[in-house]
Amino acid sequence: MVINVVYKNKRGISITDKHTLRIKGLPSGFTLINGYGCARKCIVELSKKEVLNAEISYEMPDFLFDPKIDVTGFTIGFIDSNYKKIYKSIEIQGNKINNKTYLEIEKIKNISFLIISDIHIQAEDLDLLICKISPIKVLIIE
Repeated sequence: MVINVVYKNKRGISITDKHTLRIKGLPSGFTLINGYGCARKCIVELSKKEVLNAEISYEMPDFLFDPKIDVTGFTIGFIDSNYKKIYKSIEIQGNKINNKTYLEIEKIKNISFLIISDIHIQAEDLDLLICKISPIKVLIIE
């Protein structure tokens, strides 16, 4: 975080100093799908219809202000009931599961879970480095 400090010296001349601060110990943010999710190791239950146009977002709890953080892309993987990866992963640009992707999901048989991973974010208001973004595990319910 960069802070500009403006002060006047003994002669009355304004001086501006830039100070870069590193804030440590902030809690990790987490991703949500349609507003559901948690910080670690949870499973979100959604029907296939709820997956259509599902929105992926990123939250930073315990922050004193709400920074504008946008999800710019992610990958969807498919897992069957035996926890085996099936089908290929689909890379998505943006923060929503669009109709084309949804139709692709509809074609895949025996999907039990969607794994949303490799989530890319962009913070407008902050010079922010996010080390690791946890994936979202979605249980497909009927």
